[in-house]
Amino acid sequence: MTFVVRMTSVLRQLVKWFYFSFAIAAIALAIVVQAGRSFSHSLAKYPQEVSNYLSDQLNAKVTIGSLSAEWNGLKPMVDVRNLHIASQGVDGKAGQQIIALERAQMRLDLLGSLRHLSLVWSVLQLDKAELSFSQSQDGAWHVNGMPRRADNPGQPRADLNPLIDMSLLSRRIEFGQTQLHFQFFSGDKVTLNSPLLRMESSDDFHRLTLQVDVDKQKRALFLVAEGRGDPRDRSHFTSKGFIQLQQFPTSSPIAATTAFLLRNTNTRMQGEGSLDARLWFTSRPQKDGLDVAGELGIERLNLPILERKLVLDSFTSQVMGHWLYSGQWELGLQKLAATVNNNRIDKLS
Repeated sequence: MTFVVRMTSVLRQLVKWFYFSFAIAAIALAIVVQAGRSFSHSLAKYPQEVSNYLSDQLNAKVTIGSLSAEWNGLKPMVDVRNLHIASQGVDGKAGQQIIALERAQMRLDLLGSLRHLSLVWSVLQLDKAELSFSQSQDGAWHVNGMPRRADNPGQPRADLNPLIDMSLLSRRIEFGQTQLHFQFFSGDKVTLNSPLLRMESSDDFHRLTLQVDVDKQKRALFLVAEGRGDPRDRSHFTSKGFIQLQQFPTSSPIAATTAFLLRNTNTRMQGEGSLDARLWFTSRPQKDGLDVAGELGIERLNLPILERKLVLDSFTSQVMGHWLYSGQWELGLQKLAATVNNNRIDKLS
């Protein structure tokens, strides 16, 4: 009987503490919400102060055209216009643009932010973004404004890790109408327009969906990639995905790629048709790159061989190989078929 009385007393105390803790949490949350609502009306007055703070955090030059915010429930929204991030200038020279956004709408997940003790955005809608990429002499690519340390050892480098941390915690990030500029080491330039670039995350699981339109060809490139872990930690990150090319124009990409691969010769391939491909990729067991398998087809490819022009009217093949993070790659062709100068070749391996 004594034991039952003691247990009843303990349970009463636990219930009291539960209701007390719940009341304190509710009051604290109400204070945060009310303070946030009051602050959201004043946020529009401080775009320069926010820009300076972000510049210090990212070691970059951040400029913001305008800011506004509204607070509804537990998911306040921030609206940013004309956001530009550029590298720090050197010796009085202006830095290179890293990314430019015409508009960014960000909805904050307040409960998620409290749980992670960091900003967690449930939805980020980024419109009319612009990114540029450049190819180094060894074939590696980097975002303009963020050169590799090996290429520019003395140049200040922007630290975008805070933005990457935020994106990995955010549930969904969606880019609308993005322009992607690529400059090959040979000097050739290609600009691609993406109507959809979406990143979704749940704990350590991430999914990337990308669609690229070229001229009037919709979904000329479609990519879906899934991964687990932090992509910056290659030793623990695994990924798999699928990429599809449909009537992708080959002129500029093939000329630029062969100019890089065969840069010590005068050989230069020219593509006048389109490329179709279906490729699957997955992380290698050694975590040093990706294994690739699939099939591809090319229409109208000119190959200069021994001062003569070899014309491939069509070319199809199954492919299998790998690409390493070090830049090395290997590709094997199987069940190859081609039409060469009006002569048909089938079933080569």
